[in-house]
Amino acid sequence: MSDSKLETQSLEATSPKKSWLSKLPWWIPQKRYVFETQEEIDEGYRLRIKKSANKEEQLYQVREYKDEANRKWYHFFNEFEYRYTTEELNKHDWWRWFDKGTSSEEKKLITKLDILITFVAFLGYWSKSLSQSNLNNAYVSGMKEDIGMKGNDLIDTQVLFSAANIIFELPFIFTLPRINPTYMLFGAELFWSVFTLTLSTVKNPAALKGMRFLVGAGEGLFFPMYHYIFANFYKPTEIQRRTGTYYFGLYLGTLTSGLLQSAIFNALDGVNNISGWRYMFLIDGVIAFTITLITLFCVPGTPFKCYSIWLTDDEIKLARKRMRENGTDEKPPTTKQFFDPKVYKTIFGSWIFWIFTLSNIGGFNSNSEW
Repeated sequence: MSDSKLETQSLEATSPKKSWLSKLPWWIPQKRYVFETQEEIDEGYRLRIKKSANKEEQLYQVREYKDEANRKWYHFFNEFEYRYTTEELNKHDWWRWFDKGTSSEEKKLITKLDILITFVAFLGYWSKSLSQSNLNNAYVSGMKEDIGMKGNDLIDTQVLFSAANIIFELPFIFTLPRINPTYMLFGAELFWSVFTLTLSTVKNPAALKGMRFLVGAGEGLFFPMYHYIFANFYKPTEIQRRTGTYYFGLYLGTLTSGLLQSAIFNALDGVNNISGWRYMFLIDGVIAFTITLITLFCVPGTPFKCYSIWLTDDEIKLARKRMRENGTDEKPPTTKQFFDPKVYKTIFGSWIFWIFTLSNIGGFNSNSEW
């Protein structure tokens, strides 16, 4: 047998088994299998770790870390204890979108990611904010009388929405490293788009509460998923501007919700004998569904589980290299780790977990988002 045939058989034996998605047209997002040599993989770790005969030495540090063993517990709150190194600070200026020394290839990749992830996340958060605000707008625009809402029906509906967000967010967080990011995000957005549309047909408070609970369940994946994707494509010094842009979607939704709902009500109330508040849910659902389709075709997943139709193989390799330089773990946690009681003992036995969890709950309960 010739060497070329042996090489072909060897590649076929080592290449991963492709899913049924690979049989679909190219414009349907499917997992990208990008081959990397060991040299390319090692290159990603080159800037962080230098291997010598006796030890591993970290060449490049983003922050200056102090001695953990002998430090007092209250030093945890000293933000200046973990300041950026001089070398790192010299790379950043507040007016620069790209850090000093960023190559043209990396700038092109980051620009693509800003469009495919940050801008689409901004649109999604805007849609999510509209979905959160439309209930109150509908309530004061005739929904209360049309479906016979009384007493605490509005408050109960709001609580059910928030409860669904919280209940379904927890399992999603644990499954993030194990799932298909692109299709899971698409499915969650499609789920809440459909039930936002369905809200336009409710006839009584019970149906409203049920539909609203399902909308909240669908939205439970949105927040942790985008932060997971941000952390898998951007370095710590890049992520603040991207998440800041993402949060503008929340405030734009709050700003435009009342204006949009008012315009819809004034223009469509009574058309075809349909109340204006029902048109509000219909149009919000159409907006959410449109952004859902954009999400499917734009959001790339993660560098190591990539489903993008817009990134080239070289750009995926570069994205992986950036994360290796950052120290991002490319191996998903195992099931054994998930059920290891020592992990949960460490988490729930830490005062840090309780202090920051309770303070975060208090912060969210005291803001005006809900």
